Amino acid sequence: MRWRRWVSLALAAVFLFGLVPAYAADSEAADSAPVYGVDTLIEFEDGWIRGSGVKTRPSRTSSGQSCVLVPSGGRLDNPAAGYTPDISYKIDIPAAGTYTILMRYSAADTGKDSVYVRWDGGQYRQSGFEQTENAWGWAALDGLRFTASGPGVYTLDFLHREPGLLMDAFFVTTEPQSIDTDAVEAQIAENGKPTSPEFALNSDANTFDLTDGFGLFEAEDATINEAAYNTLENQADASGGSCVTPNTVNQDPGGPEQDMYGLEFNFNVDRDAAFYNVWVRACIPSTGSDSAWVSLDGGAYEQAEDFDYNKDDNGAYVWRLAATYSNLYAGTKHNFRLYPREGGNRIDMVLITDQAGRVPVGMGELTAVTLPADQYPVPDILPPDGQHPRLYLTAADIPMICENMDKPQNAQAKQAFEALLAQETDGRLSGSLMDSYTNYNASTMGIIEAYAFQYVLTGDTAYGDKAKTAILNLLDTATFDPEQQDITRQMGHTIFLGAQVYDWCYGRFTPEERETLIGRCEQIAMQMEVGYPPDGQGAVCGHGGEAQIMRDLLGFAIATYDERPDIYNFVGGRFFSEFIEPRNYWYASATHHQGDAYGSYRYYWETLAQVMLYRMTGGDTAGGVKVFDDTQADVPYFWIYTRRPDGQMFRTGDCYNESNARGVYWTPYVDTMFLAGNFYGDTLLKGEYALENPDGGFSYSTTTRSPVVFLLFNDPGLTAEPSKDSLPLTRYFGSPNGMMVARTGWDVNASDPAQSSDVVAMMKIGERWGANHHHLDAGSFQLYYKGILASESGYYESYGSLHDQNYNKASIAHNVLTIYDPNEKFGSYTGTDKYGNTVSFPNGVNDGGQRRPGGEPATMEEWSAGAYDTGKVLDYAFGPDEDEPAYSYIKGDITQAYGGSGQGKVSNVTRAMAFLPLDDADYPAMMVIFDKVTSTNASFKKKWLLHTQQEPEISGNTAIVKRDTDGYNGKLTVQTLLPENASVTKIGGEGKRFWVGDQTGDFENDGYNFDLQSEPSPDSSIEAGWGRIEVSPADENLSDTFLHVLAVSDADNEAQPLDSELICGEALTGVQTAGKALLFADTDTPSSAKNRVQDTASFTLTGGETLDILIMGVKAGQWRVSANGKTAVYTATEDGGTLYFPGGAGDYTLTYIGDGYDAQIASAQAERSGEGVTVSVTLSGSYEGGVLIGAAYSADGRLLALRKQACTQEKAYTVSFSDEAATAAEFQVFLWDGGSSAAPLAAGVALDVPSV
Repeated sequence: MRWRRWVSLALAAVFLFGLVPAYAADSEAADSAPVYGVDTLIEFEDGWIRGSGVKTRPSRTSSGQSCVLVPSGGRLDNPAAGYTPDISYKIDIPAAGTYTILMRYSAADTGKDSVYVRWDGGQYRQSGFEQTENAWGWAALDGLRFTASGPGVYTLDFLHREPGLLMDAFFVTTEPQSIDTDAVEAQIAENGKPTSPEFALNSDANTFDLTDGFGLFEAEDATINEAAYNTLENQADASGGSCVTPNTVNQDPGGPEQDMYGLEFNFNVDRDAAFYNVWVRACIPSTGSDSAWVSLDGGAYEQAEDFDYNKDDNGAYVWRLAATYSNLYAGTKHNFRLYPREGGNRIDMVLITDQAGRVPVGMGELTAVTLPADQYPVPDILPPDGQHPRLYLTAADIPMICENMDKPQNAQAKQAFEALLAQETDGRLSGSLMDSYTNYNASTMGIIEAYAFQYVLTGDTAYGDKAKTAILNLLDTATFDPEQQDITRQMGHTIFLGAQVYDWCYGRFTPEERETLIGRCEQIAMQMEVGYPPDGQGAVCGHGGEAQIMRDLLGFAIATYDERPDIYNFVGGRFFSEFIEPRNYWYASATHHQGDAYGSYRYYWETLAQVMLYRMTGGDTAGGVKVFDDTQADVPYFWIYTRRPDGQMFRTGDCYNESNARGVYWTPYVDTMFLAGNFYGDTLLKGEYALENPDGGFSYSTTTRSPVVFLLFNDPGLTAEPSKDSLPLTRYFGSPNGMMVARTGWDVNASDPAQSSDVVAMMKIGERWGANHHHLDAGSFQLYYKGILASESGYYESYGSLHDQNYNKASIAHNVLTIYDPNEKFGSYTGTDKYGNTVSFPNGVNDGGQRRPGGEPATMEEWSAGAYDTGKVLDYAFGPDEDEPAYSYIKGDITQAYGGSGQGKVSNVTRAMAFLPLDDADYPAMMVIFDKVTSTNASFKKKWLLHTQQEPEISGNTAIVKRDTDGYNGKLTVQTLLPENASVTKIGGEGKRFWVGDQTGDFENDGYNFDLQSEPSPDSSIEAGWGRIEVSPADENLSDTFLHVLAVSDADNEAQPLDSELICGEALTGVQTAGKALLFADTDTPSSAKNRVQDTASFTLTGGETLDILIMGVKAGQWRVSANGKTAVYTATEDGGTLYFPGGAGDYTLTYIGDGYDAQIASAQAERSGEGVTVSVTLSGSYEGGVLIGAAYSADGRLLALRKQACTQEKAYTVSFSDEAATAAEFQVFLWDGGSSAAPLAAGVALDVPSV
């Protein structure tokens, strides 16, 4: 059939007889492409669907009542010619010529407006579309014309580029302008009228009409199969005196045959609704009578949703939910059948309703769902009863908000707010193109929010009524596709807007309207991922840790507390009992375990919950309560410090920001910095907001930064400080993360990154794994100088894909250690490769890396049980100047990450890392990394990994890594000092970029390359990587030591590598290089003693220059350092365990001095004698030759008098004070070395002034 304009009348006639658009009759099997002719309307859903992500969706607005889309996943860039298409066809071309595709599509926005097409197995070519929003459009793909050399059957393939593009049908034609698309549209509209299921149309069972989406009738009035149900009369407790009870049962696991029925009826729908619930009033006397079979519209029998026995019912009739219909339309007829599965029950009445958020009671009266009262503890913090507003503001906040609106910082927001007020909306959303789809419209929601805000501030009833009408209309017309990726976020935002209007315009609603709004919001909530009651998903990570609980439902609960305290008691009860503790626990680290992308997104919701409850409990005006610890304020500094000089971020988990173009300053933290900066009064965070949003724009999305939100939370008296120069250059992010970031400056040049000379290092131990978007990267590091040099690799293309699960999230993609046990098993995996082929790994993918503890922990209790623990920081220190450190050092035990001591493949794994800026024009900074690994089997292959963006060069034990493309100009020189005679190799490049090989066999050929689904755009920021350097010992040993020096320089720098000399001392191993001597503890001391040197150590330095000597990993306390006839005493702290001092060539000996000292002041006592004070002291230990010092101090700390006395062999001494004692507030006693070193020999003692 040809859709030429001159045959449009004939076509219309054909359609009147119910025919669908014609196509060639000879189609092939379902696993091959069907053949179609030209000038034929071809349905996308009728092609050979080959892509696993392709979904066919029912759609009354589509030509064949269905359309296709790829609903989720990342954008697909530059697919190779061999990439498996989503859908394939064969086109019977009648003659040579140029052919064009005329396609019916819908592109909702710029993120859903492109597709790839391939003719006859050639290269994929891209076509874009004009946006159509929530409508269908036609487009001739003129840029993808195909020239056929002659008649024949040609293949035609379609492949998605962006998820979300709706594809309905298409023509292949030589004259697209001659196709009468108006005629096609008219016929689609006619065919798209709602139709009843054929089974219901053909059913002669008794039929009931619904009124306003409601129907109630006696069970005995349905069509009854007397072989299955018997009607009982004269039943006093039954409505109408009669009920039905089973005569037979069917307990076959598959249910009754589909042609069987027990109780059957039809019903006519009078209004569209997303859900229709069928309830039965039943008496269920025991657990042997509490199940039944149901069939909807002739479908297979399934057990009733809820037909459970409850002993508390005491044999009375109760209402039970039998089944739920989805997406029913006015004017359609539907069929319901019930069949006994167990006997002994009685059924009295049937109720049908489209109010999914309400339940029947009594004889069919509908009432609101009441959430369980005892599942969570009732919160101690409650909304102020009877007070509105209380969501985001209270009445006490309004004067200040109004005053602030006229301040300069708020001028732009006020103007945008007034522009919203000038717009008109009744809140009604347009119908969906698909029968199950989403018409969420954040712009409309922004207008409604503005109406409500104007009312709450001014009392202008016109705006209050507009807001009320609009939100009720919006809730009445909103639809959501439950299969759309992350649709719960749009659902939640819709509920929250309902809560805002409910609270802010409370007085404009009648009680009935409030009940309606609550019911509609609850109906939406039932579709959300956390469920309703909202007890689903975990409280630690995952989507449960986003807005669903912490804004959407918590806000809804706050707003509706007066009418529905059960909602707040349930939602708030879960929030306070499950959500607070795990977040406070991790806030102590000033990081977020979900990384540089999802971490900030989820932190935003955590901060918003803090703000929301603080405002609800009085805010700044009346002593509001902060439910999270103030350490929450420190978390954004994680993203401040991990910002690279090219404007991007160190990758610390799944990173969706990489799809951004290179050369721009990443701005994923704008909402986070705005909210946290203003709430915590932090000028630096607010300054970062200003950097990320220089134009002061607003956002209408599920994460709202609307003018209203800005006016609510911006502090116009808080300035924005964009400069980071006041911050220390190193920051330690403590337990339970254990990470250090060290910088040489704060210069950022996104457009020309080679011009920034700053070096940044990230050194992570990682004490606990946070699952979800957290990677298996304990002990990892990254290093940046004029480009990322020691990078991560892999790419977060889509959650759980073959590449993401088995490479990107795995240890093999990070700069860590791997220990390969060939018998180790990881979680099984089945997925599809880039060509659509199924790939299965029954024992998981063994990369030699860290174990995957399990799924997402649901509660703090589960998270703390030990399975998620991966390591422990042993040392951390930076200094001696803490603002501009000469060194930054961290060490940790990461044995747990690999299975734990003696429990698997390892008994000990430690990593120590030090970063040092250098006063060297050629090499501005270096890192030194020291690793000790002991496996439980000497044959287990140990490897040290470093990932690169470009192919490295390897010569002996030295590797050169460059990043000198795409505007970068950095180089990394990697020197392997240990193990001796190490194997230094590289693996990567075409076919090996993401290689996981068999490390006991032919590693380079026996393995799998976990390739990306598509090749990233060359302009994107994606750093999937070239591959990696691998360093491994030459021999098999139980224990191996790795020592590496990493020095950064300009890519075009031709200076020789640093002269790095291995130092092998007693209990210390390290390197002498670049004017430094860096020595790490090399002992068998257990981790309980921090692997530190306990008593003595020694080493030798060479050369003629004075060196900066850094000793890392010594016991806390004082150490005597002796060399070249000189002695000095230095102190190691408990946290750091480091000694830092200058020294030249020579033999060095370190001796631990007791618990810090050779001597002790065993006792000291001050006694008043007349006008004076005598201090009596008893010494112990080695004090001979020392000097005892007594000092008197005034109340303001001023030294009043000093007394000295030489120490002999005697133990007892006295120090006397006379006139000075009259005004002294405190006395102190010290014991010092009497020699040239003038070092303390004992800890000082402070004494109170004795009374008169």
